[in-house]
Amino acid sequence: MKKLFFACLLVSLTVTLACNNQGSNNEDAESSSVPELMYKDLSMEQFQSIVSKPGKLVLVDFYADWCQPCRLMKPHIEAIGEEMKDRLEVVAINVDKNKALSDALNIDGIPLLHIYKDHELVWKGVGYREKAQLEAEINQL
Repeated sequence: MKKLFFACLLVSLTVTLACNNQGSNNEDAESSSVPELMYKDLSMEQFQSIVSKPGKLVLVDFYADWCQPCRLMKPHIEAIGEEMKDRLEVVAINVDKNKALSDALNIDGIPLLHIYKDHELVWKGVGYREKAQLEAEINQL
């Protein structure tokens, strides 16, 4: 029984350290290149105005703080947002803080990425993606 307890404790500590090294702490959120991480209780009208950037693609990252794949993808999304800032705007929306919007958009799995062009949803992807995969999807648009 002691061995099982210590094995569980070791796994828990390992996961905690891995999460902290992946940019999951609050300091990273404050220095993020995606200031939209602070959105809370967005209305559908506010969301529509966000995705209506003429001439620019808008990448919307639906995430939750507790979601490990979301945490792992965050640095990729931020890097892409910085590298492609002339033609792409990145918006991150916490589904737990925006339940009404998530329900209205039928968000039922995360991480979920939407790409909008001229107010229209042109691409949707659920699940973890590497940076190169995301870049390829965006470049096809």
